Amino acid sequence: MLRLSLAPGDTVWVEDPGYPGVRRAVIATGGRPVPVPVDSEGLDVDTGIARAPRARVVVVAPSHQYPLGATLSLSRRMALLHWAERTQAVVIEDDYDSEFRHRGRPLTALQGLDEAGCVVYVGTFSKSMFPGLRLGFFVAPPPLVDAFASARAAFPAPASALEQAALAVFLEDGHFARHLRRMRVAYRERGEALLEALRADCAGALTPRSCDTGMQVAASLTAPLSDLSVRDEAARRGVEVAALSDYFSGRRREAGLVFGFGCVRPEALREGTRTLARALEDTRGR
Repeated sequence: MLRLSLAPGDTVWVEDPGYPGVRRAVIATGGRPVPVPVDSEGLDVDTGIARAPRARVVVVAPSHQYPLGATLSLSRRMALLHWAERTQAVVIEDDYDSEFRHRGRPLTALQGLDEAGCVVYVGTFSKSMFPGLRLGFFVAPPPLVDAFASARAAFPAPASALEQAALAVFLEDGHFARHLRRMRVAYRERGEALLEALRADCAGALTPRSCDTGMQVAASLTAPLSDLSVRDEAARRGVEVAALSDYFSGRRREAGLVFGFGCVRPEALREGTRTLARALEDTRGR
């Protein structure tokens, strides 16, 4: 999609902090990534306009931003769509795990609000099913369908026809919907267990953010510590966490940790946070 949307040197808004693979993909296709800050309301559209008012593409995860977990507010959704319509920019909506919304009503995708044909909606089954199923999909606005179809035909199929046919039957027979209902319950329980464990064991050093969707939680370091040092010390003790500062590409940096809980049962989370608390204490004592 970036190859079809960009000319060499075109600017692209990327979330900051954000998934590093997006920035690498923009650079690989000849684009110039412009970091746009993310806060509790998601992508800061006004700052994006100020930094790159004629950007050609925006890559955004409005339902569940990675790694902060923010949801793009309705006012910012509308501001982004209005700006994209005025400038004829393409908005790539990365909706990688919105199926796992734990609380509240389902959110309307940007693509569902788009009346000008600016949004390309992208999703994947590797999160909702399992990582080995490398199948994704996109919904393109009518003016781009033929171009995308022609470009897609030029590349080899990423997955076998058998896998695609099996998934189609899985969807049609209702198994996928039942799977999502079960996993929403499981991920809500795991997310709540992780938040409770962090508050019990790491209070004073970490402030976790809310977890309404998906399979990860970000937490800010309130103690004056390097998140890289904490990450490394935790790894030495057998606990895998990511350093929040690694996800920033602009000047602003925030120290914190990112936790994935999708494959960890609630009863095992408390052991991990107790180990993390010891890692935090040892890092602080150096």
